[in-house]
Amino acid sequence: MSNKLWSIVLFFLVSGLIGCGGAVASSTPSNSATPTKVIPVFKPIPTATPYRFATTLPRSALEENTIEADDNFFFPAVLTVTVGSPVRWMHVGDVAHNVEAENRTWGTPVFSTGGTFDYVFTKEGVYAYVCTFHAPGMRGAIIVIKK
Repeated sequence: MSNKLWSIVLFFLVSGLIGCGGAVASSTPSNSATPTKVIPVFKPIPTATPYRFATTLPRSALEENTIEADDNFFFPAVLTVTVGSPVRWMHVGDVAHNVEAENRTWGTPVFSTGGTFDYVFTKEGVYAYVCTFHAPGMRGAIIVIKK
């Protein structure tokens, strides 16, 4: 190889190394955006199962067709009754709750610890209800079947 060719190859090699080294060793700030830390946000997903794993909590024997309104969950969350049977919600938690049909056709404005709310279902169907103070997580359903 001739000296002239070696000079050209050497020139490009040195230029490339200087160019790469200059970009790495540069102390001037770049105009690119600085990465930021992403903090996940908890967004509850409405479900038929209340929070706090209500079905796994030990419970004393409940009266027939009784639902406990505890702190942010109903227990049991789903209850099956026959047409004409009364259902009783019993407040056992520390904070105020209400019981209201999702379609707003029946319910109670508010009841506190020790209070009860009774309702008789006269037609077959599935009746979804909620505590509007703690929605969407505090919800349940009554399944009404024929006698």
